[in-house]
This record gives sequence, C-alpha cells and structure tokens, in this order.
Amino acid sequence: MIFISLATFEHLCLSAHQVRVPEFPMRAFLPIAALAVSLAGPAASAVVINIGGVEGGGSTTLTFSGSTQTQGNGSVRATGALGWSETDAFQPFRSDSIPFLSDTTIQDVIYTLTGTPTLTIGAETRTLTQLFLDSDAGTLSGSDDLGLRVGSELVYSSGQTVTFSGSGTIALDITSFNYGTYTNGGSSLNRIGVLAPEDDVTFIVAPTPVPTPAALPLLLAALGGLALFRRRT
Repeated sequence: MIFISLATFEHLCLSAHQVRVPEFPMRAFLPIAALAVSLAGPAASAVVINIGGVEGGGSTTLTFSGSTQTQGNGSVRATGALGWSETDAFQPFRSDSIPFLSDTTIQDVIYTLTGTPTLTIGAETRTLTQLFLDSDAGTLSGSDDLGLRVGSELVYSSGQTVTFSGSGTIALDITSFNYGTYTNGGSSLNRIGVLAPEDDVTFIVAPTPVPTPAALPLLLAALGGLALFRRRT
C-alpha cells in the first residue's frame, strides 16, 4: 500500500484542475466535411438497368435494380401489347447525341425476357415478360424506345413507389446497342417522365468480358516449360 501526504494530495488535485483541454473550433472540421462530400460524388439515379452480354453471343442480359416514383397515371401493358406508349416506355438519352440502338433495323420489335425480373408498383408485383425496342433510324439520342411488358396489365396512379429487381435475357446480341451510359430524358423532343421522373433511370450498356478458362494459364505454363526443355536438350 502506498501512502502520500496531505500536501502532496492537494498539489496533485490542483495540478489536475489546471490542465486545459485544447479547444477545436468548428471551422477546423469544415475542410474534412467538404472532402467527405466531394468524395461521395454526385447522386446516382434511383433506378439502374445494367445491359450486358458477350459480343457475338446472340443474347443480352438486363439487370434491374432500385426504386423511384410514378409521375402520372398510366399502366404497364400486358404481354403481347404492340406499339409504343409513354406510360410503360423509356427513351434513353446521352448528351453526345449517340443513339441507344446501333441496329437501326430494329423497328417496333418485342423480345421475350427469360428469367425472373420483377416490377412492383405500390402493392402490386408483376414479372417483366417482354422488352419492346424501336430504333428511330439513329437520328437523335433520346428518340429510340425501350418499353416494358408484364404478365398482366399493371395500372398505376401518380405518386406510387416503383421498384425494379432481378435479371432477364433477350435473344439480341449486345452489339445491337451503343455502349455507354444513358438516362431517361434529356432530349428536347422526347422527354418521358410518367413511370419514373426524367433522368431518374440510368441505363449502363457494356459488353461482358469473355472469361478465361481456369486451366488456360496452367496449359500455357506447361507448354512454355516443354519448349524450354527441348531447347536445352
């Protein structure tokens, strides 16, 4: 047990009382906060549709994710419905005027979606069964159409939550699309914002890299070793 005198104890207490904690003004944290905001980057669209496939593979896969809100009254039409409608279609746009579809022969074509992509509006959920595509001859970015079809008609009203999920594949090569990032809206002639607000859906089109077989590196190494062995002998 350690004993200290009363005078020593009083000195220790006085010293502790005189210790000052440095003050940090709020302005010192402002640069850190600004840096955090800048690193976060601009806000992303609420809905993202990734469009990919192996070049020459004859198919394209669309992966849907995210939520948004309807901006008017309308419906997503049922399987087999022909033609374009602003209530169940988008017109992907990009500022450099490159159109969404590179294949201008695609005119009012409906493609079957295989897989289980879903569309939920309010409390109603439907499976996305078909994709409607229409090229306007590549004359203007934002004029090509991408429409949706569901198992049975889905009627909606303004202000309802819209949620996309899942993936589906169509029998169309990825090279039928121009690669890049598009949004729904932006064109001065074709701005659609019924099923979702303008610029609230992003389409990311990119080819899928061809995977390298796992055994290929080992095979190449073996061939290299064999060539080296023959050279030495």
